[in-house]
Amino acid sequence: MVKADEAREYARRSVREEGGADQRLIGRSLGWRERASRRSCERALDQIRDREKLTFDSGLLPGSLKQGAAERAGFISTEKALRSATAVWRGVMATDLREVARALFKTADNLWTNTALGPDEYAQPVLALIALRQMEARFEVVHAELGNRTGRLAPRPEDYQARGAPYLPEFARFSRLLALPGNADLGAALNGAMQAVADANPDLAGVLPNGYAGLPSSVLAELLRLLAPLKIEGDAYGLIFEYFMGEFAPNNLQKGGEFYTPASIVALIVEIIEPHEGRILDPACSSGGMFVHSADFVRRHNAKPERAITLHGVEKRASTGRLCRLNLAVHGLSGKIREANAYYDDPHKLVGRFDRVMANPPFNQKEVDVAKLRSEAGVVDARFPFGLPTVNNANYLWIGLFYAALNERGG
Repeated sequence: MVKADEAREYARRSVREEGGADQRLIGRSLGWRERASRRSCERALDQIRDREKLTFDSGLLPGSLKQGAAERAGFISTEKALRSATAVWRGVMATDLREVARALFKTADNLWTNTALGPDEYAQPVLALIALRQMEARFEVVHAELGNRTGRLAPRPEDYQARGAPYLPEFARFSRLLALPGNADLGAALNGAMQAVADANPDLAGVLPNGYAGLPSSVLAELLRLLAPLKIEGDAYGLIFEYFMGEFAPNNLQKGGEFYTPASIVALIVEIIEPHEGRILDPACSSGGMFVHSADFVRRHNAKPERAITLHGVEKRASTGRLCRLNLAVHGLSGKIREANAYYDDPHKLVGRFDRVMANPPFNQKEVDVAKLRSEAGVVDARFPFGLPTVNNANYLWIGLFYAALNERGG
């Protein structure tokens, strides 16, 4: 049976093949990983069909009938997951990546020309404005559901949050900021808006930037104007972050996918693991794509993710952890995202606690200090129930960690 890790390897191989040339074209740095990953899913589907035909056309050996039936069930299950993942991929790619790329390039060019920000600082103010815009769209949907109540019956922030939307004070909404007059102090207005959003939504404490006052109002007004018409759907938010880091801060993007795993790969993992309910752990959560797709999976199966699942993540980079929390808020989600190194730290006390574990961790890391994985008495940490590998390769550590985190219902 074609396993999830096999399909992922096809995707990784395609990414390596596709990623070599001409990444500087506008839109290509946004789209090439996704196109390669889609082709990988299609190749996996083709291989399933080829192997199924080979198995059943050649006949089953005596005594292997049950094995053959199980194999066919596996083929059917995996093909179904791949088909679902491909459908989800198409939904994510409904975002016009070329249009987004053009607008983002203009925002970066504006910041480069008219401010003192360095290339590695472009992402923060732009991503927060995009997040504010996306949060307002979700807020308006829930606001309409709650109705036009006033006085003591007026909706409270927790009423919005319970329905999967952050609460936005009126003066902190993107549309309100966009409509401010030309002589307004946009820097002060944006700082006030970001602080108000954080105060109303505790999950965003320490996440939103407050450095807009140092930027010219004319530049901020142009950023708002450029971002207002963009249509951003699905998990494209993480893709936008990778665009900024890859295009304007290549030294910060040490390896492709550090901040964002291609949506088609994430969708495939989610479709195979099927996180209908329970506690979900991603010990290398990056910008939170696994959580966003898990919530989408729950919604597509007619349930509410804020009630059906709880999200727990570990991310070693503080800046990426903040991005993950912002990404969750954009999609009306919240989670317990902890800054830690998952090899050495256990902020969620994970052993036996989780119903689902899904991650795309860094592969083949060889410099893990295994001495830190033993107690002073030499006992191996319970997160690694199979012991420590004789070869220093973190892949085996991740396998042990995933296994240890699962409870009796886990999968």
